[in-house]
Amino acid sequence: QRQVSSSFGPYAAKDAEDPDAITGKAFMRVSLARHGSTLLFSLDDKLVDKALGTLEKHFPPMADVVPKDLLMPVYFGPDSMAQLMQQETLDSLPQDLEPVFYNAAQTYLIPKLRKLGGYGKYALTLPEGSEPDGHWQWLPLEWKAL
Repeated sequence: QRQVSSSFGPYAAKDAEDPDAITGKAFMRVSLARHGSTLLFSLDDKLVDKALGTLEKHFPPMADVVPKDLLMPVYFGPDSMAQLMQQETLDSLPQDLEPVFYNAAQTYLIPKLRKLGGYGKYALTLPEGSEPDGHWQWLPLEWKAL
């Protein structure tokens, strides 16, 4: 891992190992890791930690969560999506600079995101027996609760 200055980093400069080395208000922990023959890299150290946890079987890989014979172009996890949307919305609306929009988000958007986060996970799948033939074509899709 290496701490790299960034205006968009998730960590405050004061929390760095050497705060004087950070040139901005924030930093990222850029991470590179190897697990067996798998090499992982991300600007977000938490993503590398999650990937390592999955490779070490601390968390189930996606292949173990969805049915094995399912052809799944899209996986939708509302809880993670709602958390991400809430975090990014509030981070982009500093309360002291955007009080009107910040309050509107707190009043109208955040309750809806919390409700969205309570829904189950879904996979958008191709129906059983569907076979794309290599040409552009419309294929039927089905939502399946996981």
